[in-house]
Amino acid sequence: QIEDLKGSTEMLIFSEVYDRHQGLIVPDTVVLAEGTISKKDNTPKIIANSLERVENLREKFQGQLELKVKLRTSELSKDDLLQMATLFSTHKGETPIRFEIRSDHAKKPINMNVRKFVVEPSNELLLGLRDLVGRKAVHLSRGK
Repeated sequence: QIEDLKGSTEMLIFSEVYDRHQGLIVPDTVVLAEGTISKKDNTPKIIANSLERVENLREKFQGQLELKVKLRTSELSKDDLLQMATLFSTHKGETPIRFEIRSDHAKKPINMNVRKFVVEPSNELLLGLRDLVGRKAVHLSRGK
């Protein structure tokens, strides 16, 4: 059985695929599964071709990702900015950062690419940023 936020279904993993990926087949491991859907017996099942740990994908494809951080100037201190810069410096990688800056003095948000820092979007970095600026203000997505 596998599940996501919308429900669960059965996944069939045959011996060749199982032998290659058995270390990933444990409870509470978040994986990307690729395969085909079988609707035999009127119950959809996934026949797995490959599995990949999500953390590995983030590292493997970090050059194709973008980290967007929404900032409100009225809610930031100099210390917050220094902590953010420290986080960026200690998590160097290939993922570009883009700020969306909102100010009481501007009519609309200012979008700014941060050329000084490119990061590895690790869990530690994302959690640190979310602690600083809020959970909803940090987004990791596939770049353009």
